[in-house]
Amino acid sequence: MTTTPMAQGRRGALLFLVGGAAILAAACATPVGAVRVEPDVVHRTLTGSVLSVGTPSIPTQNVFHEQNLAERFDEEPEAALADLHAAVVSGRRGVSALFALSELSFFHAERTHKRAYYLAAAVYAYAFLFPDDE
Repeated sequence: MTTTPMAQGRRGALLFLVGGAAILAAACATPVGAVRVEPDVVHRTLTGSVLSVGTPSIPTQNVFHEQNLAERFDEEPEAALADLHAAVVSGRRGVSALFALSELSFFHAERTHKRAYYLAAAVYAYAFLFPDDE
């Protein structure tokens, strides 16, 4: 059975319409969903820190991810803190890294009870709060 050029044209048009409708439906679908969360939960998540929720704050996590030290901190926290300290001292990292050093030093001190890291947290916090004006 042979098809006529007219039947082939109709089949092509139908295929084009079905394909176009599928693409249009996919383009109009919502790519991102939203879940309703209580305001106090959102506030606690966005403003949480080692002191308030027991985990490093989002800005501190960002610093560690920027320096590729997140995994290393889990395995070798003292070496990761030393690397971040070296980056701050060399001038490669700024004020946000001082905040991260303070928070993570305190976090490490809380887990290990090493006094030196409590002192380091206080020193980094002081340097963050009172930068040297030269």
